[in-house]
Amino acid sequence: MRHQRAGKRLSRGRKTRNALLRNLALSLFKYGQIQTTEAKAKVARPLIDKLLTQARKGTLDARRKLFAFLGDRTIVEKLVAELVPKPGGRTSGFTRIIRLGKRIGDGAMVVKMELVEFPETKAAVKPTRKPTVRTKTIKRKTRIQKKTV
Repeated sequence: MRHQRAGKRLSRGRKTRNALLRNLALSLFKYGQIQTTEAKAKVARPLIDKLLTQARKGTLDARRKLFAFLGDRTIVEKLVAELVPKPGGRTSGFTRIIRLGKRIGDGAMVVKMELVEFPETKAAVKPTRKPTVRTKTIKRKTRIQKKTV
């Protein structure tokens, strides 16, 4: 029996559940909105509010605690510098959950979870990867041309 055990398990063990919540929080802070199931969003919401409240402090200790959980310095700096000063007098309720409908495969309720009053985070962050050069196709074309000549 689960007497005195608070919180949802999400059909996962402790480590995988914490990794799931960490990834949901990282994606939400990076893109401003995510699409997930309602159960996951409801479990992640209080955690994200606690992280944003921690980021509001802006102290070195708060940054270290955020980095210990998130593991990404760029997201921590973005939280402290850009995202947290925006909500003004808001003390809680930094996220909004909007129902999108049921998923066809398993009937799970799909929701869009987004940060409240953060208009510039709605655009996706551009990837930092360099574009790949297609050297194989270029070489192949020159070989074909040489053979036909």
